[in-house]
Amino acid sequence: MEGRQKILYVIRPCRGGMLQHLLGLLRYLDRGRFCPVVAGPPVGPLPAAVAALDVAFIPLALQEGWHPWPDHRLRRRLAAIIAGTGVNLVHTHGVQAGLAARPVAYAAGVPVVATAHNFVYSRPGPAWQKSILARCQRQLVGCTDCFIAVCEGLGRELRQVEGVPAHKLVIIPNGVDLDRLQAIFARGKAKAPLFPHERPRIGVFARLIPEKGVDVFLRASVPVAREVPRCRFLIVGDGPQRRALEKLARRLGLAERAFFLGEVEEAAGLLPLLDLYVQPSRQEGLSLAVLEAMAAGRPVVASRTGGLVEEVRHGETGWLTAPGDVHDLAKAMLFLLAHGELARRYGENGRRLVAERFTVKKMVEATEAVYSRLLATGRAGRC
Repeated sequence: MEGRQKILYVIRPCRGGMLQHLLGLLRYLDRGRFCPVVAGPPVGPLPAAVAALDVAFIPLALQEGWHPWPDHRLRRRLAAIIAGTGVNLVHTHGVQAGLAARPVAYAAGVPVVATAHNFVYSRPGPAWQKSILARCQRQLVGCTDCFIAVCEGLGRELRQVEGVPAHKLVIIPNGVDLDRLQAIFARGKAKAPLFPHERPRIGVFARLIPEKGVDVFLRASVPVAREVPRCRFLIVGDGPQRRALEKLARRLGLAERAFFLGEVEEAAGLLPLLDLYVQPSRQEGLSLAVLEAMAAGRPVVASRTGGLVEEVRHGETGWLTAPGDVHDLAKAMLFLLAHGELARRYGENGRRLVAERFTVKKMVEATEAVYSRLLATGRAGRC
């Protein structure tokens, strides 16, 4: 279609929230005005998911992990992609994609948008690595036209650590697709016979890595299981910690009560089968899993950290606990299990809050407004 602005999305290997964020953008982007193209690693679910939305996919060997300056071959490849596809704007997602693509797009005279999805400097890791990364990021502020943070906390980190000026920063919260979720919830209810029959059911959906705090959830489940013997604990997701967490569950005496379901297709469909959703993260951006749980009308217990404090309104849509505090988490779970009417009210309040503030359509409209302003004003336009 003539006259459309071509947007190149550059992204690292991803699953979970970052992937769903990108797919939401691609699904609802105004195709009459914009033509999306995705460049990313040809591994995992990304290529097939992009192709299913009738979007062109270009293989790009971006790696996950700590690489402060991508190699010259990767940058030459990106320069060739930008020149060969005639893109009008580049939108990067995540640290590695931004380090690689932002200077290349700047050199090509193409406006650049960079979305920050996760906290970087507060996560575990060597201080010297974070210091080098912050220095690299500060050097790239001048060649980035707009920064999008998915929550206010991330915006503060970008300003304080990377020196991003206020006029280049916009906060656009993650959003969920309520129409699609309702269909997924309906299909998920048919899976009820696959679940343990005992109630209540408490679940956590997460990549099994230390930051997600699933070990804290398991330890907090011990006193809950003691007080509510029929309670069952469901862990949906996979990751490098799975074997260690399964071993921990056995050691805690939860072998018959904690169920590791792994990666589940349309995992959100399992949310209506829960009585309580828990997000025990030590560190978190704006969690799509929490938004989906709220959209399903589930009360939420979450850590008081990162973007979770912007999603979960303490005493209104759920309960916030101290990150890593086993006792605090167990106390909150037991409290909501014992006060069913209050928990149901939290769930209904959460459903309304998501519909008012955290929909994918609101997210896409705000992102399109950024594109339109930059394409109209050119480089160094205010976002």
